[in-house]
Amino acid sequence: MVPAGVVPGRWEKVEALAEGSELLVTTFGQGGVLFRWRGFEGDSLVVTDTNQAELRIPRTGVERIETAHKVRDERRDGTLIGAAAGFAAGFLGLAAFNAHKTASGSLWGGEAPGFYLSAGVLGMGAGAVAGYVIDSAVEHHEVLYRAPAAASTQAIQMAALP
Repeated sequence: MVPAGVVPGRWEKVEALAEGSELLVTTFGQGGVLFRWRGFEGDSLVVTDTNQAELRIPRTGVERIETAHKVRDERRDGTLIGAAAGFAAGFLGLAAFNAHKTASGSLWGGEAPGFYLSAGVLGMGAGAVAGYVIDSAVEHHEVLYRAPAAASTQAIQMAALP
């Protein structure tokens, strides 16, 4: 199952949070601040800060909301990218070697395509392993909400007014 990305301006992932979940809330023009989720009240997010003080943040002022805990990256995409890159490297590497070594023609004659495919398959296996290992090491905060681009531009323009 492929995890769903964040659709800018949609609050569904935030609405699905359990009360007390830790979040990093970034408002326009400020960095992320750690809060505990309480819920929505009208057009505001209700959160508590680290001192247990309850705060209301207008939805229009929120640029981004992320989970406070880090999640591991999906390994499937790294494995597939590594496999594709490995296949291309093996296939093209052997083709370049063959072309460079033999100015008068193919070193292997009619068997060359089979050798190229074999080199590609070997490279694909090595690339898949490398992509899996690299992707397993990646951790990030899961983005639950991102403001639409128009809201970001509007907030920047309003901040620039004297």
